[in-house]
Amino acid sequence: MGEKKASPIGCRTWAILIVLVIVGLTLLVGFVASRLISLRMNTAHSYTLPSPPRFLTDALASTKATQAIASEGYSTNVWKPVELNKTSDPDGNRDKCLLRDPTNPAKGDVTFCDSDQASAKNSRVVHVELKGNQVECRVEMPR
Repeated sequence: MGEKKASPIGCRTWAILIVLVIVGLTLLVGFVASRLISLRMNTAHSYTLPSPPRFLTDALASTKATQAIASEGYSTNVWKPVELNKTSDPDGNRDKCLLRDPTNPAKGDVTFCDSDQASAKNSRVVHVELKGNQVECRVEMPR
């Protein structure tokens, strides 16, 4: 006799509140995941050489960039360096995969794709810099 039914407005308010909480949690999880990926992608990988080379060679940049990609957890059987042939080293030899910084021959980028470049859906860029006998690499996910 004295039972009171929930009003439709109260049910509607709860439904809206639940939807807003779900949307908020989804956005929060997406933001946190994106932040974690960007932090991981900006990790410096440093490799020590026995002696400092005269300059950053294409072969050295490609080798260390491949090691950095592997350190980030990418399979080097799938992720391959892209051959650009756009720049040259200080001795005039054409760089195969290294896109050398025009103002600093000790720096450049090596791009990796997860399949044939023409059909690649994903790519990563490894920034490579020679500092004496140290090679520093940073993997970046292009936007």
